[in-house]
Amino acid sequence: MWPVLGAPVEAINALNSLPVHVANLANNHILDHGVRGIDTTLKTCQDTGIRTVGAEVNLDEAKKMLPVEIKGMRVGIMAMAEHEFSIATETTAGANSLDLITFREYTRHFAEFDYWVLLYHGGNEYYPYPSPQLLGYAGILSMKG
Repeated sequence: MWPVLGAPVEAINALNSLPVHVANLANNHILDHGVRGIDTTLKTCQDTGIRTVGAEVNLDEAKKMLPVEIKGMRVGIMAMAEHEFSIATETTAGANSLDLITFREYTRHFAEFDYWVLLYHGGNEYYPYPSPQLLGYAGILSMKG
């Protein structure tokens, strides 16, 4: 059994005391408290002005890239998690999964942004190297077009 992670809604005050504007929710613990937990997390962030990326009420929403404007520059932020039990589906809430097709689709949007940020949550604990699959995604990033 794995640990169930969570925090009270009031913990958002710590983020609000810092200059936090975006929270990455793509991770393997986003559904530790079920759909109610993800709904509460999304609502709490929205109510306090923190934008979220990487997890939502369904897969179409979870995989959306978040465009932000920073000092006159357009930045695209996307977030993905290793495919585990917390992944969203067409009809259920969860995290955006790292998959080759969606990842390649994201790269088609490079030209729309001055900078592009990929946030990835995954890997084997206590193993310091990326998997061969993850190295394949790095190869896609180096491709043009």
